Amino acid sequence: MSTTIPVITSLEQILGKSCSREEVLNSLKQHPESYAIFSSFRPEHQNTVLSFMQGQCSLDITLDKFFLYVLNPDTHKDRLESLLSSFLGQPVTIKAILPREGVQLAEKGSLVIMDIIVELCDGSTVDVEMQKVGYHFPGQRSDCYTADMIMHQYNRVRSEKNENFSYKDLKPVHLFILMEKSPREFHKFSDQYIHERQISYSSGLQLPSLSHITYISLDTFHSMGQNISTELDAWLTFFSCTDAEHIVRLVQKYPKFLEYYKDLAVFRTKPKELIYMFSEALEILDRNTANYMIDEM
Repeated sequence: MSTTIPVITSLEQILGKSCSREEVLNSLKQHPESYAIFSSFRPEHQNTVLSFMQGQCSLDITLDKFFLYVLNPDTHKDRLESLLSSFLGQPVTIKAILPREGVQLAEKGSLVIMDIIVELCDGSTVDVEMQKVGYHFPGQRSDCYTADMIMHQYNRVRSEKNENFSYKDLKPVHLFILMEKSPREFHKFSDQYIHERQISYSSGLQLPSLSHITYISLDTFHSMGQNISTELDAWLTFFSCTDAEHIVRLVQKYPKFLEYYKDLAVFRTKPKELIYMFSEALEILDRNTANYMIDEM
């Protein structure tokens, strides 16, 4: 017996029945410790929490706690494969989640709020970073990061193959950097939100490269008011928009995102967990903002 999928026309069908601000506050006050934490938030963050709990908007998926809740590679590998497939333009299968301690490069005061590294079944490595604020010197940093990933692969493969090792055994390394607020270098290209590095030689010589770097400016994508015409557009809308209009359009065009939003909507009925997760995310955000300001000076 087939199940008819309801036509989505409102945010209430996605996030659940709306409620009043007074009802939300009463719900929060039933948990004195978490309410005290909520009361310590800045007004704009209090309004974000209240609007979400009222059912007026979604949560900011670029906050690491909520990103990993929806796209945890251990529990939702299929979702992460869908994201990577949209980035790479072809279906991919994840072979393994690589541990962060396997990467040698360490950065004090990192601005990265989410970092997932996976090995695909073809042997290539993919790293996805989510940055609330884009790094200074993004090109230099990305080169160092991919070089470190390549050397880690080189050491592992050479150890496995010993005297049978050949450089042809090394597979590409892909680094995708999503920036909620991209650095000033990217602002010169107000009509471009995807920046894929291409390596060429003056003679026209064609040589394969192991390092592939792509920057994605979510702020530029959002400002351009993109139509959701591809699955990549759908993912970037999911990352950059929390308002009712975009959410409804996204779910109408790509119904699979309904499940992702419903995962987040669970926190509307779990105010205690919501406040603690939101508080941890804000602590990371404040620390990263302070580091960014120091960099600026």
